[in-house]
Amino acid sequence: MAAKKPKAEPVERTEICRECRFSHITRGDGLRCRLMPPVFVYDYQTGVSTPQNVEVNPDHWCGQFKAPLNS
Repeated sequence: MAAKKPKAEPVERTEICRECRFSHITRGDGLRCRLMPPVFVYDYQTGVSTPQNVEVNPDHWCGQFKAPLNS
């Protein structure tokens, strides 16, 4: 008879931006939220507007947390 494997302890997730499905890590270790559509940011030096998602602190939370999908 085969020995039973010990059950893995469930991982407790905290509802912070770093653990959210909508967060996206950018170059330079920045974290951007993709829950809402991007907003246009005007660069006064170049005179160009570019769409950007909101940069967030990885340890903060907004109340609309969604756990990552398991795929």
